[in-house]
Amino acid sequence: KKGAGLPDILLDYLYNECEHRFHIYDSKILDYGGGVGFASMYIKNKNMNNHVILSDVSHASLNEAKFNNRADEYLVLDMSKNKISLLDNSIDKVFLFDVLEHISDPYFALTESKRVCKERGLIYISIPDETQQEGYRGHQHAFVYPGLFYLDNFRRFLKQMYLKILFHREIKNIKTPCRKYESEENDGYVNEDPIHHFFICENFEIKQDALELVALDRKEKELEYHQHEA
Repeated sequence: KKGAGLPDILLDYLYNECEHRFHIYDSKILDYGGGVGFASMYIKNKNMNNHVILSDVSHASLNEAKFNNRADEYLVLDMSKNKISLLDNSIDKVFLFDVLEHISDPYFALTESKRVCKERGLIYISIPDETQQEGYRGHQHAFVYPGLFYLDNFRRFLKQMYLKILFHREIKNIKTPCRKYESEENDGYVNEDPIHHFFICENFEIKQDALELVALDRKEKELEYHQHEA
């Protein structure tokens, strides 16, 4: 739909490309900071056995989602301040779609995501490319911490949060919903083709799996070094 939610192409990519690898079905899912719930509705409709919990800071967004029955449960919370009112290790999958760049404490939000996500559960994350960091015009996002969302920095941040990156893709050619500005003539969409980065991460227990993640990081650096030398 115009003007809200993730582009359908990103949701289609998530489901069609990843469902057979990472089993987005028969799962308890938290759509964390999910706005009016288009991602929740998409996943819920794809597989009715998914139990989807939608959270957002906006009462108005959640009321719209409730009215349209886009999720199974609804939580009002500020991702940078409020703990999620769910038990530890109770969620199979957490969705963080185009939200971490907008909040004041992404560390807190990911810490809470890890707490409620089961050990070896999956956390799905999408962020806009670093080229979209300035201002509010068109598809450009206002990043709270712009440097964090440069790709190399963000990958390091995920590793330091003890998330094992299982899958990463750049997703191009997305017509992104946006506000309509007086100086721009458009139909509510920008004409550019921005890039999104899409990650699927495995949740590790910090104490038990730290050494394994350090070893993986060392192997990646060695591979990058040999590729550069070649």
